[in-house]
Amino acid sequence: MAVLVIGGGDGGVLREVARHNSVERIDICEIDKMVVDVSKQFFPDVAVGYEDKRVTLHIGDGVAEGTYDAVIVDSSDPIGRVYLGMIGFMLCSTEGPPVDFKHPVNPVDENDSQSSSRPLKFYKSEV
Repeated sequence: MAVLVIGGGDGGVLREVARHNSVERIDICEIDKMVVDVSKQFFPDVAVGYEDKRVTLHIGDGVAEGTYDAVIVDSSDPIGRVYLGMIGFMLCSTEGPPVDFKHPVNPVDENDSQSSSRPLKFYKSEV
């Protein structure tokens, strides 16, 4: 499983993603290197995920093309007009067959989720 984290420079989401053995590759794309450096210096318990060998850090506004099984957005609040409302994501795919985003292609294995010290939290389409 390949995971892309957008934002999340503090490393908190990265730490949680790295707990799952089914994840083979983690790309994190943070626009501001200072966020990463400050987190590593002052919040090492949060930034511990950067030490994982599966992690590749990309500094900049975007990441090279690729495919991912999961994309997690942990970005700061936008300034100005918000097009998606209070909470929301615009899901799209540019290539391949149509995707049904309500049914995961690679669901989290129940045994894998139990390896975490806390239960997984997720949103269902009914929420």
